[in-house]
Parts: sequence; C-alpha cells; structure tokens
Amino acid sequence: MELLECQCRYCNTVIGRLEKNQLLQLTSYYCHSFEAELSDFVKFIQSPNQVFQIVCEDCEMTLSEYPHYHQYKNFIH
Repeated sequence: MELLECQCRYCNTVIGRLEKNQLLQLTSYYCHSFEAELSDFVKFIQSPNQVFQIVCEDCEMTLSEYPHYHQYKNFIH
C-alpha cells in the first residue's frame, strides 16, 4: 500500500493521506491524461511517502480575496 500525503501547496498544512490507487481511480474519471499531469500535483520527496499538493480551504479563501497571491510559491494567512 503506497500512501500519498495530501498537503496544501501554499501553507504546507497536512490535510490527510490517500492511497495512490484510490487517487488514480478517482482522477481517471475526471482526467484522461492523468499520468501526464501527475507531476504537476505530486511532489516527490526523500521519504517513504509522496506528497500530493492541493489548496486548503483557508488558502482558497485567501486567494479569492487576493488573487495576485497565486504568483507566490507560499504565503502566510
């Protein structure tokens, strides 16, 4: 069982963990070329788990108020 850690791409808050097979199954319904786009969302780190980056609810709210924050790699809210 290979686990992916789900983490916010802006504040690095750990949101949860997901089995890689579950992720591939879910995304196959939404994206036909998921394997090609996987590198945009999964950051490989030097640990047993891989990190799957998404945007947490707090950062999403901040980005909706300050859209120019999209240009930053991370920020504090």
